[in-house]
Amino acid sequence: MANTAESEDLGGIISGERVIFRRLSGGTQIDLYLINADGTGGELPLATSADSEDFAGVTASGRLIFDRLAGGTQFDLYSMNEDGTGITPIATTEDDELFAGIAASGRVVFDRVVGGTQIDVYSVNVDGSGLVPLANTSDVEFFGAVTSNDRVIFRRLPGSGAQGDLYSISADGTGGEAALANSTDDEQLGGVF
Repeated sequence: MANTAESEDLGGIISGERVIFRRLSGGTQIDLYLINADGTGGELPLATSADSEDFAGVTASGRLIFDRLAGGTQFDLYSMNEDGTGITPIATTEDDELFAGIAASGRVVFDRVVGGTQIDVYSVNVDGSGLVPLANTSDVEFFGAVTSNDRVIFRRLPGSGAQGDLYSISADGTGGEAALANSTDDEQLGGVF
């Protein structure tokens, strides 16, 4: 298994047999590696650029999703094959794109933080195509959960920030949003089952 002078921690498990781990070296650089759960086969470097990377999730098709802290100041989303090849930018702008979830359809859902204060919810295909805004009004919206029937649950806080309401929308943005819990009180997501 991984056993170096650097700090390592679990990033995730693929297929129950392979483990992704984060290696922190030099106190600031985080890279992603893959190793078999039984320790055989050695380490496979997955994402080891000059920027720090963090494992986010794996799609049903086997693409790995990860965040990259570009230049130490901006989060972007990428996908890659399980062997570290085929690294593909899927959401990279001057704003921060923060992984939120993977829909049953395989679409990657993320929060986009604009100007440090405005948060909106988007989805995109794992190859970077088909970017769709799911919730991007002048209010603050942020991801809550993805249901098994491909609905994205999000919370909307009006400009005053006084009360949040819950909504859902299809992961591909079709069909419009549905109000779930919208009273004069503050609603927060408890869970999806």
